[in-house]
Amino acid sequence: MDRSEYNFLCIFSDPQTSCSVLYQNANYIELCEDAELKTVESQLLDIMIRHQMLADHMHLIIQIFHDNLGLQALTDAAYDILGNPILIADNSYKILASCMNPIYSRPDLDVQKELGYMLENNIAAMKQDRIFEKARKAHYPYYCKSKGASEGWITAMVYIHNIETAHIATADSNRLFTQEDFEFIDFLCRIVSLELQKSDFYKTNRSMMHNFFLLELLDNHVLDLATIYRRAQCLGWTNTEYLRIMTITDKTAAIFDQKARLVSQQMTTLFPVCHWAIYKGQIIFLIGTPDPSPERFRADKRLSDFLEVNHLTASFCRAFHSLLDTKQFYEESLVAYQLGQRFSPETCMYFYTDYICHHIAEILSEHSRLSNFYHPVIDIIKEYDKQHNSRLLDTLKEYLTYPDNPGQAAEHLCIHKNTLFYRIAKIKELFALDLSSGEERLSLHMSLKFMESER
Repeated sequence: MDRSEYNFLCIFSDPQTSCSVLYQNANYIELCEDAELKTVESQLLDIMIRHQMLADHMHLIIQIFHDNLGLQALTDAAYDILGNPILIADNSYKILASCMNPIYSRPDLDVQKELGYMLENNIAAMKQDRIFEKARKAHYPYYCKSKGASEGWITAMVYIHNIETAHIATADSNRLFTQEDFEFIDFLCRIVSLELQKSDFYKTNRSMMHNFFLLELLDNHVLDLATIYRRAQCLGWTNTEYLRIMTITDKTAAIFDQKARLVSQQMTTLFPVCHWAIYKGQIIFLIGTPDPSPERFRADKRLSDFLEVNHLTASFCRAFHSLLDTKQFYEESLVAYQLGQRFSPETCMYFYTDYICHHIAEILSEHSRLSNFYHPVIDIIKEYDKQHNSRLLDTLKEYLTYPDNPGQAAEHLCIHKNTLFYRIAKIKELFALDLSSGEERLSLHMSLKFMESER
């Protein structure tokens, strides 16, 4: 239901047919057919009293917010109102605030409070039960009680400018939750969102000087390498073996200051050696890394989850060494985004290394037909597949993509590894290909990439 309010009065001739339902934005009264007027009056009065209490509680929370007493004061007040333990944690599962004197029925929650972070076992259990996913889908406080558990939990997500920033969790340790508790927690999420926005925009970037220096590098305003490294040294930038540009793009709208601050908070948690700036409607991160491989970024589930949940994409250039080349590799990240959107729109991370051949194809196509550069056997295999309803060209493509991992190539083709070897042997025999030759493999693979670009 939408945010409008509704009132339902349901009268049943048979009490057995009544149903107990909680409506998010409605008052719901159930009566037997022969109920007296006093019963109706009593229930209406009860609803009015509970609504007045809810309004009083909301007013108290607003007052604490306006008095600038901080997140802890808001949490303590929420504990007094709910009568149940409550905590607020950010996306790294750091506990931002929790009630000062909770009565926990589980020792692990006391340990969690002492550490200041949620315990790995508790995080894993929530993920296994898909609590966060269900809370996001509900767009409202979500209640769950695991099988065999002594208490249930309400989980509610906190958003700032549609960026998931934190979550609120509270357990029915001392009393069962009422519908008004759900409404109160939903309201509390919005107040916590406002409280978290009070911090300075540039706090996560340490100072505006870092921001301006990166902007100068992106605009190519500093052309002298000695000057660049002297300024980097003065700002205390950590020197790493490799650098990489990561460009964050919002699928739904342009990046703006408050959203950039929230995204940067998460990224600086994942990548301690990084600097960022808002540039042409995107957030540009300059990341220091000890190795040139992109696998660290591909394998980071925290990064992909954050991007996916918040409708963001990240495009990466290749690793480079010199700050003098920042603009060049920033432009490479833009190419990765453009080609990633074209060839893999369903994913949230694009790596230029995956699209080098496509980029070469784009450049070549401006001067000549791409088919002029095909390996001569490509069209022959394509025609053979058409006549024999086979998939030899797809098989060759996967085999060349994963030359040292035939198992993965077979998995992508949904066939057994032995079938893959049989097909490759057949390709060699039918078309006289020498797949042990690096030059031949390169020509074939490049041709297949060019074919993708022409589609």
